Amino acid sequence: MGYNRRYYLKQVIKVQAIIKQMEKLGIPYTRIYKDYIEDQFDISYSTYTNYLTVSDPEDQLKELEENIYKQKQLKIKKDAK
Repeated sequence: MGYNRRYYLKQVIKVQAIIKQMEKLGIPYTRIYKDYIEDQFDISYSTYTNYLTVSDPEDQLKELEENIYKQKQLKIKKDAK
């Protein structure tokens, strides 16, 4: 499995979505990690807590993908000349 910024942000978005759902049910963070995150995502508790602190991963992913798209467009224009 390759690792890059895009993959990282997608992973953070998935984990944060699960956390939001479970928080509504009143489940503590440690229990969410043990029951829902640890086996499914194969990440450590330390990584899990780091994922909790990432702010606006959706916006970061959108911005990253826009930049990648722009770079591809510039490359296409450059290669066409």
